Parts: sequence; C-alpha cells; structure tokens
Amino acid sequence: MAHVLRVTNGTTTVNLTGGPITLAQYTPRSPETTVEEATAWALEDGGEVFAVAHRNVAEPIELTIVDSTTALVRAKVNALEMLLEEAAERQRRRIGSRVYVEFQPGASGDIYRSELLYGRLELGNELLGMDWRAPGARALLSWKRRFYWEGPQSELPLANGNGSGTGGRTIHNHDDGGAGHDNYVAIDGDDVEGVLPAPIRLEITNTYNQSTRTWDVYVGQNIWSSPGSLDHIIEAEDRDYVAGSASPQSDGSCSGGYKQPSTWPVDAQTLLLRFDLSTALLGACAGNYFRLLARFPTDPPETGCFIQPKITFPSGTPITVVAEGREIELNDHTLQSLGVMQIPPWLPGETSLYPVDLCIYGRQAGGGTLVWDYIQLTPLDGWRALIPRGYGAEYQIRIVDDGIAGSIWTDGWSGSQKTGHYLGRGRPIHLWPGRDQRLYFLAGNSNQNSEIARTHSIRAYYRPRRLTL
Repeated sequence: MAHVLRVTNGTTTVNLTGGPITLAQYTPRSPETTVEEATAWALEDGGEVFAVAHRNVAEPIELTIVDSTTALVRAKVNALEMLLEEAAERQRRRIGSRVYVEFQPGASGDIYRSELLYGRLELGNELLGMDWRAPGARALLSWKRRFYWEGPQSELPLANGNGSGTGGRTIHNHDDGGAGHDNYVAIDGDDVEGVLPAPIRLEITNTYNQSTRTWDVYVGQNIWSSPGSLDHIIEAEDRDYVAGSASPQSDGSCSGGYKQPSTWPVDAQTLLLRFDLSTALLGACAGNYFRLLARFPTDPPETGCFIQPKITFPSGTPITVVAEGREIELNDHTLQSLGVMQIPPWLPGETSLYPVDLCIYGRQAGGGTLVWDYIQLTPLDGWRALIPRGYGAEYQIRIVDDGIAGSIWTDGWSGSQKTGHYLGRGRPIHLWPGRDQRLYFLAGNSNQNSEIARTHSIRAYYRPRRLTL
C-alpha cells in the first residue's frame, strides 16, 4: 500500500516516499492532552476538570536517501533542511510561507496537512562510507507539528429564506416576517466533517447599492441553543410593558414595520421595557450566553443615557432580580450592544422552566426618551466583530475574515488589490463537525446608522480537522 508523505511550502516540495528518498518508518502520533483538575479538598474523591488542551505533536521519521552521486544526496538533504528552517522562521517572525507536512495514508483518499513548526535532520555515517554501490545515507528526521490534520478546503452550502447551496447567500440587516428577511445563514451538520472544530474563511460582500459604506460587522454563532428554532429577535413593539405607556408607531424603515418609544421623566433608574421570556424560549436558549444587540431607528443621546438589562422573576411582575448585566452608557450609534447575559440564568439545559422577564432599565438626568426597533439575542458559541480603521466597505467590496490563514482583508477595489484595514475582535468562527449551526450578522454603516434594508452576500469555506488519520 503506497503512502504519500511530503514537506512543502507551496513552492518547494520534498517527497519522503518516492524518488531518491525511501520512507523506512513513520507512524502519525496522537496529541498528548493537558488537563487542569480541581478538588474541593485533598481527601475528596474525583474532581472537576475545568481545562483540557491538546499539545502539538513531536514525531520521528526514518528515511533512506540514495542517489547517483553524493552531491545529489546532499542537495536533497539541504532542500529538506531549508524547509525546516523556513518553518522555524515562520514561527519566530510570522512572516513567510507556512510549511506543511502532507500525508495520505494508503493509495487513495484525501491528502491532509499539518503545519510544521520546526524540525531536525540527523544523518547516519553511511554518506562518507566507501562500500555503497550508490551514494546514500540513512537519516532520522524529527519534527514538531500542529496537533491536528487539515483536509482539503471546500465551500460550505449555506441556507436561509433566500435559498440554499454554495455561491453566496443573501442576508438582510434584520430578521422579521418579510419574505427572505433573514440575517442568518444555516449550516447543516452533515456538511461539516472531521472531529475538531475548524475555522472558516468567511466572505462578506456589501450588496447594498448606496453611498453609505458597510462599517462594523458583528457575527454571532449558535451551536448549542436550538439553532433551527431559536427566536433570536425580540421586536420592541412586542413588549409587555413600556415606560410612558406609549403605543408602537408604524415605520416601514423598522423591523416588523413598527418602532417603540419609551419615555421617563425622572433621574432615577427606571424600567423602560419588559419582555416575557417564555418556557419555550428559555428551553431553546439552554443557559447559553447572549450579547444583546439593540437597534434604535433614531440616534440615542450621545452621552448621559445609561442602560442596564436585568432578568426578573416572576414573569409579569419584576419583583426579584435574578441576573443583571452591567450598566452601559449609550452613544449616538443606532446599533450597539447592551451587554452580555446568561439566558436562562439558572438550570442550564433544563426544560419546563417557569417564564422570566427580560427587563431593560435606563437612567438619564432629567429623564429621557428612547425609540427602539428590536433587540437581538446573539448567541456567543462564537463571536466576531470586524471593525474598520477609518474606512468601511463600499458597494461590491468583499470583507474576508480568513480564520484558516489567520488574516483579514478586503478586495474588489479598482485593480482588485487587497487592503488590510479591518481588525477582528474575538476568536475566528470555528464550525463544530456534525452539528447544525447558524451564523447571525448585523452591520452598521459609515454614518453610524444601521439600515434594515442593507444586504450582504455570505460565503464560507473550511478545512475539516482531525486528530488522527
């Protein structure tokens, strides 16, 4: 059974299983695991594991190098040594090409790769011997590589109300009952292979033909909170209570076609909005953490308006605060975070939970008025914020958040050159193999507003990751 084992930087490749080099021995090793475990006291049985991490892999490889002349043998040795040095230099400076070990066990199937971190080639003494019919040497190659193997890159089929498949899926900057008005893409778990979470290359193209540019882009990931059924948008007009007893107002520029004012006349912190979190919603949320992203159809005060979300019990009467976020000061952006909360704040993963309320409190000297559109419950199984430095993405410009290569760029400008003016906050999105999941998107524009009509096209690529082959 023929195997493929080679070292490459994408330009230079040294084959370890053919030509002058014969592979004598190689067994891919599984990564070791580091575990942090705590016990309440020394005589207690067992303990709680709170951290598990895979370590990079060290492996020995036995080779025989034979060629027609000693010079050719040395050339092959030097080519391999240069790749080992290039791999080490990449780790030191993060500049230059990555070097990979590529392996295919058997005569067919996909070729997987693992980034080579550094290595050493040690020759036997046969190279200077006189008894060989052809010049050659035995060699021991030892390297350290990443703890995982990556398979070939492929585009993921994405689905929402605008269709399914590859090639780009349209999302809107809100999610209501309108046809195709979805701000998410769904990923079928059957399309994500491997055994480890794998980073994606996420492509976000601005398809909104207006002079205002796409600015901040927020991406939330839902793996564990019922991705297929979670109602992640809370429309402000669906409130159970509003300060000032104001009625919803019709507004075609708002999600659901309505906006909701809340008015309070006092300095003290005041309940502005209250929403029922039903038994079904609490079960879907499953105790996950959520970032509350709020859209305001008109600019909030630039300074001096403070908001604090709380969860209260029992539902319908905010008597007992069972969880609260920190108080945050709003700015004049129409899309902003109200903080992070665990929902429900107790009994994670349990079902048949008694409803609780999400309450939004506010304070401002002399009282104030806010106009609300919606609050998005953004699951934090993955979270990514893409923030530009001084210039956003014009119409037809593509923002590429490449978690596979570890870089962010834009393209589509005149001449198709790339720019690197976007920064990423949070870990790049990683997909879990075999799990249905969704990615949610919201974006602001260059005028610090957030139009619900703004659209983007989404594409995603990944490489499956495995521990062993």
